[in-house]
Amino acid sequence: MSIREKETETPRGDDGHTVKEQIQEGMETGRRVAAQRVDRISTRAGERLATTAHRVRGGADRMANRIDRAGDYLREADYESLRGDLADVIREHPKAAIGVGLGLGFLLGRWLSKSR
Repeated sequence: MSIREKETETPRGDDGHTVKEQIQEGMETGRRVAAQRVDRISTRAGERLATTAHRVRGGADRMANRIDRAGDYLREADYESLRGDLADVIREHPKAAIGVGLGLGFLLGRWLSKSR
């Protein structure tokens, strides 16, 4: 082989592939690995979103049922039963009742002060 042929010969690695081929193979491998990782991450994210949506739907359904039951209770109850039930709740949860009373008083005060 002449010197000129050696100078124009494409350099080859240990496995017989050209450097360009090795770079292309490395890039293709990198693309495949990146695509697999993105696929895995997007699949996990999709599963988490589906789980979250299911939980939100379940919570919304429970809340809607509670609101519906509360509406039924208020429609069917008379003044005396409402008063008695409220007194029972206040006896069972005095701290919460005080907090609710203070909050309602604050909101009522703000509403009345704005209406003047």
